[in-house]
Amino acid sequence: MHGADFMRTTLSLAFVIIFIIAGSAFAQTPAPAPKEPPPLWDVQLGASFVGTSGNSDTSSVGADFAAHRRGLIWQIESTATAVSVSTDDAKTAERYLGQVQAKRKLTPIIGLTAGEKAERDRFAVIDFRNIVNGGFS
Repeated sequence: MHGADFMRTTLSLAFVIIFIIAGSAFAQTPAPAPKEPPPLWDVQLGASFVGTSGNSDTSSVGADFAAHRRGLIWQIESTATAVSVSTDDAKTAERYLGQVQAKRKLTPIIGLTAGEKAERDRFAVIDFRNIVNGGFS
């Protein structure tokens, strides 16, 4: 048997084995119990601090927020992030970012989205940037 023939035979055999295993796994799996709907609200909060000392003193502080609202008609998502970094008591980075996005299904296949995003990062020469978006899905 040549190398190419051997490779084709091996790949064909591997696919047959995968389909047999997958088919038997699906055949033996009982129907899953109905899932509970996700909670109406969920909120996540985060905070971080990293500090080093030695040849130079560096510190980094961060905060993070996310919230989701799952209504029958509207779904709203919002996030906010803040980061500040300093080295030897001189600020070397600072960034603030926040956004809100709303989604609504108009029909089973058509949806509407609208949102706003605000950002400030003076070290990246962004004093303030505001982006408003909207669209259909």
